[in-house]
Amino acid sequence: MFRTRIHAAILALLVVQLAPATASATAAVSTGDRTAAMATAPSAVVAVNAGGDHTCAIRGNGNLKCWGRDSFGEVSGPNADGGAFVSISTGGFHTCAIRTDHNLKCWGRDDAGQVSGPTGLAGGSIAVSTGGYHTCAITTDRRLKCWGRNDAGDVSGPNGLGGTVAAVSTGETHTCAVKAGGGLQCWGDDTFEQVSQPNREGGTYTAVSVGELHTCAIRSNGLVKCWGNDGSGQVSGSEGETGTFSTLSSGQLHTCALRTDGTPRCWGNDGSGQVSGPNAETGAFRAISSGSYHTCTVTSGGSLKCWGNDSYRQVSGPNSEGGALSAGDLHTCAIKTGGLKCWGRDPFGQVSGPNAAGGAYTTLSAGSSQTCAIKADSTLKCWGGDAAGQVSGPNGEGGTYLAVSAGGSQTCAIKTDGSLKCWGADTFGQVSGPNGEGGPYVAVSAGGLHTCALKSAGTLKCWGGDAFGQASGPSNEGGTFTAVSAGGLHTCALKTGGGLKCWGRDAGGQVSGPDAEGGTFVAVSAGGSHTCAIKTGGALKCWGGDAFGQVSAPNREGGTYVAISAGGLHTCAIKTGGTLACWGNDSFGQVSGPNGDPYR
Repeated sequence: MFRTRIHAAILALLVVQLAPATASATAAVSTGDRTAAMATAPSAVVAVNAGGDHTCAIRGNGNLKCWGRDSFGEVSGPNADGGAFVSISTGGFHTCAIRTDHNLKCWGRDDAGQVSGPTGLAGGSIAVSTGGYHTCAITTDRRLKCWGRNDAGDVSGPNGLGGTVAAVSTGETHTCAVKAGGGLQCWGDDTFEQVSQPNREGGTYTAVSVGELHTCAIRSNGLVKCWGNDGSGQVSGSEGETGTFSTLSSGQLHTCALRTDGTPRCWGNDGSGQVSGPNAETGAFRAISSGSYHTCTVTSGGSLKCWGNDSYRQVSGPNSEGGALSAGDLHTCAIKTGGLKCWGRDPFGQVSGPNAAGGAYTTLSAGSSQTCAIKADSTLKCWGGDAAGQVSGPNGEGGTYLAVSAGGSQTCAIKTDGSLKCWGADTFGQVSGPNGEGGPYVAVSAGGLHTCALKSAGTLKCWGGDAFGQASGPSNEGGTFTAVSAGGLHTCALKTGGGLKCWGRDAGGQVSGPDAEGGTFVAVSAGGSHTCAIKTGGALKCWGGDAFGQVSAPNREGGTYVAISAGGLHTCAIKTGGTLACWGNDSFGQVSGPNGDPYR
């Protein structure tokens, strides 16, 4: 069947039972043939799903967050929705998720009824899978229901399935399901025998995942078998894999799986690093998901890690998410197992305030004299110095938020509708500039005397102090970006494609150092007079002022990292596995306080 456009092929969800992903309960995460139960922190990621050009994840408190392309509300819809969720599936241009009460909610493109179509789901759903233009769900009585486009019988096919099902996976124009007894049944487009070959194969299976024009499944003995189009090795690649597997996910032209020991293996098209990135990892992962041209995982510590095409921030968005760690001028804060924790200088309550606060938080930011954090219910709370209203302003604002950044004497945050709001000192227009600018925005960073933000289209805009070009440089730069960080008197940003670019004061090499560095990056943080970034693959690199070892110490450390934050005169990072390491000025315990603690 001729296609004028190829969309995403999305992974299967195999669910035996679902438990609410709350702080007091065990979070259930679908891992192919069984539900893996694990006790998780409220801020830890328990599920991830990579779609066409967007990515969504669920935290231990049930909060749902999406990043990437938002042409039809497939990202902004989930982000604006309240409540707790236990399961998520991202399609080509739509997203569906299951709430803790088993109710199904969908957002995004609906031209074929793939969003508005779910009917007859009495009792709710326990699993959902979104394809190119259709959606399938397993009801609480284990029956399969599909809706949306039916060009190749991908919706009407399950009508004759009979019996109960354990798992379902929808692709562009074909669908497969694992029956309760382990039998595999596929229907829909069969151009490359991605349907007929599995149907003839026989045997029993524990998981299935449908790609664009190929199908992969895990046999009962743990071995992977694939059928269909093999133009990029997405089928034959599985034949050379050793060991047994517990879960798998087929993307558009690649396939990824987790061995029973949690190590990832991917094969097929690697044009954007969606295969080689995961294959370079040596640690164990909880979950893996293949999108069109990107791959995302959940680490054993509950953090997100993604590789591949980042045209719409579907990779860098999750990689910079977390907000689990933030180094301020003379204090440090992090979200750890058990809640929010801060260390260091505390004359205004920027440390003791968060430490005394109860509840669950999803992201935070430590500034010069203030700390701000977003709660699990998306409300914003700040503590500390308020001489310019940088604390009382946000606290009195109301509404719900996606991101927050505490700067020198200003605080800025992005609301769930994508609008940007700033409060505090406005000597150089670092507050009034953003407040007068239209959005929508996906990232914000408040520096010493300037503020920068990233729009959903990838354009970068800065306002405020510009004595060294830290504001005008980024604003005049061409191209698109995926992340931005405003430091004391300099700014750094990640270009689409992973390149690193900095502007502003360069007294210690905090600008020229990154600019001369080769390779690609997944995260960057600009501090007082130094810059640190995480390379693709997890290596950490720092440049600039090193009076207290805030640059040289991390550069000597080795290992791989998932998060980085450069403070005034110190640096903190979270290692793969969740351990926190800090280096540099420790005059107020901002370094020694958190060192060695476990984080999500």
